[in-house]
Amino acid sequence: MYFTYFAVTSIIIVMQVGLLAAYLLMLKEKSRPTLYLGISFLNLVIFLSGYIFAYTSLSPLGAYHRVITVLFVLPSLGYFAIFMHAFPEVYFRKEYN
Repeated sequence: MYFTYFAVTSIIIVMQVGLLAAYLLMLKEKSRPTLYLGISFLNLVIFLSGYIFAYTSLSPLGAYHRVITVLFVLPSLGYFAIFMHAFPEVYFRKEYN
């Protein structure tokens, strides 16, 4: 196991997206779109961790990072689509028209 520039940048991105997901999921009074965006970021953390596994492994097992990336990118995209659908929530209907 060794760290390349690709592995280090992937670790940095995973830490940033993980902090974003933790922040969004730990809010006390979060709305539905915030919950969906937090779950999407949490799935992205697992998705991007597959790339860390691929960049740091020297064995042929490193090719199996595809299983992790394919399995977790689809739920992430799904929750992001739900977030985009639920985001423009109208709170003040009188001022909206």
